[in-house]
Amino acid sequence: NGVRINNIRYADDTTILADSITELQTLMVHITQHSQRFGLNINVHKTKQMVISKNTIAGAHLCVNQTRIERVEQYCYLGTMINEKWDNTQEIKCCRDKARTTFNKMSAFFKSHKLSLKTKMRHTRCYVFSVLLHGVESWTLNYAITKNIKAFELWMYKRI
Repeated sequence: NGVRINNIRYADDTTILADSITELQTLMVHITQHSQRFGLNINVHKTKQMVISKNTIAGAHLCVNQTRIERVEQYCYLGTMINEKWDNTQEIKCCRDKARTTFNKMSAFFKSHKLSLKTKMRHTRCYVFSVLLHGVESWTLNYAITKNIKAFELWMYKRI
């Protein structure tokens, strides 16, 4: 009995969700028409189409103003990589690698004997974990991924 949200917007980024290509095309026409009333045009070169499904769906073509929208297998939306199979293993690995780089850039700070363990832990949570957990809201966690994140956490703690 919830409300279905089919149009997600953040600044000038928009995501449209639909159960079928026909429904999606109808939404695109509606958005295009309303945007044009306010002098806004959809940039068809930056607009991408992606089908997220367990089944392979061929021939799903979306058009804006008679221009076919490029279909992609993966797309970076608000800094998070999304793919057709909704597999976020690569995204999580990328976040872990960025967090490791952040940690390594701060290695002199963590090796300092002048700072307390409490201060080092606070900085780790603030600067490293924020990078590691970027986009965590959209992750689908399983045992292997959780184990990998915990291993990275232990790796950091050993170096502090």
